[in-house]
Amino acid sequence: MDCEPTCIRRYRPDDLDSLHRVCLQTADIGQDATPLFHYPELPGHVYVGPYVTFEPSLVFVAEDAAGIGGYIVAALDSQAFEQRLEQDWWPALRARYPEPSQDVADDLSLPERYALHDIHHPWDTDPTWRWHGSRASSRRQRPALMSSRPHWEGPVPRNRALPVPCRALA
Repeated sequence: MDCEPTCIRRYRPDDLDSLHRVCLQTADIGQDATPLFHYPELPGHVYVGPYVTFEPSLVFVAEDAAGIGGYIVAALDSQAFEQRLEQDWWPALRARYPEPSQDVADDLSLPERYALHDIHHPWDTDPTWRWHGSRASSRRQRPALMSSRPHWEGPVPRNRALPVPCRALA
């Protein structure tokens, strides 16, 4: 197998479409979630967009001869970042992607429901949520809107690390 060297470099504004693509192609627990989203731009708007908009100096891309296959995002101050998102990011997304009713949510994929939940209830710290009992995890179980299908351990919250494959499926 031929291995091309991978370069980690700073984000550039012309990388945005590639980051959105990688985000979508890894949004199903590291697998391609393209068929699971009615709005393919949704994962990128939730999990990449805030960082490239408000913390671009802390966004890095993994690139090889085939192009961008991964990214790293961070926030210098998580609490200030959360406040900024609540003020300047989530309101527009809430208007664009209304919170689904339970009937509508039942017809959505779990990754899509989670992304919508994260828009409408970001950083939810409801004490009634239960931690996963089977293994250490920073993702909590979702409230009733999410409970009509088997539990899925989705992307780690935006301020946690998640080891995922660097190369998205083409």
